Amino acid sequence: MDPTGVGDCFRAGFVAGLAWGFDHERCAQIGSMLATFCIETKGTQEYRFTKSEFIERFAEAYGVAAATQVGEKLAPRLVG
Repeated sequence: MDPTGVGDCFRAGFVAGLAWGFDHERCAQIGSMLATFCIETKGTQEYRFTKSEFIERFAEAYGVAAATQVGEKLAPRLVG
């Protein structure tokens, strides 16, 4: 695990959630989920994932309804 850049990833996810009109709880969930991909990768911007990987992990953590809501806002081909 490498914590470098995790705060930046969280902030990016949180701000994206705000831009999409989500409440602060959902924004924090998005930021936290994005941060999990970052912390698992050595380096600050080397993390990669697909939309389906993000949504699957999001559903496991926060439920299918939340994942569906967030998934509707994500680009079809998401890469971190």
